[in-house]
Amino acid sequence: MSHIIQLKQRIKAVETIQKTTHAMRLTSMSTHSRLIKQKAALNRYKQEIEELLNQLRLEMHGKETAQSCTEHSNRLMIIIGSQKGLCGAFNTRLIRYFHDTVAPKYGTTPIIAIGKKIIDLLNNDQSLLYQYPTLTPANLFGLVGELSNHILGKAKYAHIMIVANHPQSFFNQKPSITHITPPCKHLPDNINYARLEEICDPEPRTILNYLEEMYLKSQLETIFFNSLVAEYSARFLSMDSSTNNAEKLLASMQRDYNKLRQASITNELMDLMGGML
Repeated sequence: MSHIIQLKQRIKAVETIQKTTHAMRLTSMSTHSRLIKQKAALNRYKQEIEELLNQLRLEMHGKETAQSCTEHSNRLMIIIGSQKGLCGAFNTRLIRYFHDTVAPKYGTTPIIAIGKKIIDLLNNDQSLLYQYPTLTPANLFGLVGELSNHILGKAKYAHIMIVANHPQSFFNQKPSITHITPPCKHLPDNINYARLEEICDPEPRTILNYLEEMYLKSQLETIFFNSLVAEYSARFLSMDSSTNNAEKLLASMQRDYNKLRQASITNELMDLMGGML
């Protein structure tokens, strides 16, 4: 009888876990679908800024006007993980890629870590410049604004490397590194603004500086957005697998419970019949 009671308690525990994983699966899919719809608008926004920026550069007699801060040698690495767990190998695969591929080449580069789970993994063997444990769709744009202000601030970084997961498909998320060369805060004085002065208000220099900053932000937003899309698809797959495993375990435990219960009833009937005889 004690085995039956223990097994019944285990069945209730697994049923509770199954309900939780099923709810998280639905939530992950809902968030993923919403992010995919927003991603299309974000890509259009980035494309429009890029086209406008290229158009203004062409107005300057076709000369390249984007000035990177090549006189500075400062580099910065940003690693984007997840804030929450329960997303399979999302973070472990990223940290393995960092240690095997990125760290041997850029081991001395200062690191900014995004996401509590990746921060916990990096704190074991890396010294972090800044830590941002919270990464959600709600705070993404504010976080990107803060990072872009740091990149374009006094540090004057010449090269930005971003290590993050990229969604190759819904079922496959691959770690990768993206290289970004930020623009200088101010453009030099020797650029020919002759063709722009007739149509630009305020000054062309101000417009180009502003567009360069907007384009940098749009690049960061796209990478962060792709990381969130990959995270929620990985979490859905993990919760879907957990729900299916719980369902199989429940079926097996229910069979065992029925066998034990039937055996107990049979034994009681045999004892009852033996007493009557």
